[in-house]
Amino acid sequence: MPLNEGRFTTALRSADQRISDSLEDGFSERKDVRDELSKSTGKLIRIADPVRFENVVQFAELPEQPLEEVETGVTVVDVLNRTRFHFSNLAKTVITNFVNGQEGQEIILLGEGFTEIANNTNIVNHSASDVKLTNGAAHKWCYMLGKWRQVL
Repeated sequence: MPLNEGRFTTALRSADQRISDSLEDGFSERKDVRDELSKSTGKLIRIADPVRFENVVQFAELPEQPLEEVETGVTVVDVLNRTRFHFSNLAKTVITNFVNGQEGQEIILLGEGFTEIANNTNIVNHSASDVKLTNGAAHKWCYMLGKWRQVL
């Protein structure tokens, strides 16, 4: 079914109607229309474009963030649209970069005691040296100003 058919189209028409109704009821400012649109209708809609939230958001259901298994021996990890990673190396393996990160993206790594995160031009660790991922512990990095920075 194409994106603009079915329930999605119905939801869009519903939102368009609510905007029209709001303007006809005397609302003249965007805030008034935005307040009207923020009222829940109980219908689900699919949003295909990026969304920027301008205020605190409370999800009825948290977005799914599965734990990704990283292949043994990998030293560069693709993090595009992924946030949680589990390593299961059986010998020392040094991660030298996380590629396809987005500004502000946070990643959480679950270690096994053999994987290390390099401190280099791509990754800035708090200790200014390589960090070993402790067995069973979660470690966090955030992509800011073009580098992955360890979060303590």
